Amino acid sequence: MAVLIFIRNFAASNAKQTTMSRFINPFTDIGFKRIFGQEFSKPLLLDFLNNLLKGERHIASITQYDSALKKYRDTMVVLKGAELKGQRDKALDAALVMKADGMPLDKISKYVGLPISEIEKL
Repeated sequence: MAVLIFIRNFAASNAKQTTMSRFINPFTDIGFKRIFGQEFSKPLLLDFLNNLLKGERHIASITQYDSALKKYRDTMVVLKGAELKGQRDKALDAALVMKADGMPLDKISKYVGLPISEIEKL
């Protein structure tokens, strides 16, 4: 089942109407979300998935998908936050060692990416 949505944009150019056409590619993340990721298109998505999985399983509802997607996104946000905190902690540890060795604050700031005001507080 091929799905292409035709969109027409009308732009005025030199007081004359010109027609520009473009297609949404369902094989890209943005295109797939644009076609299937909206509330009004849930029946279309259900039909698409059930045709794709014909003979293997039947999907009756998308609510499970929505909650799983939210849980996945929440997990990714937490993991990204932990990763950034780990990088910051590592930079602080390195700055502390460099400061203890007597390295100039501007050099420490350059190497670890922290502002001089934070390094002074260490």
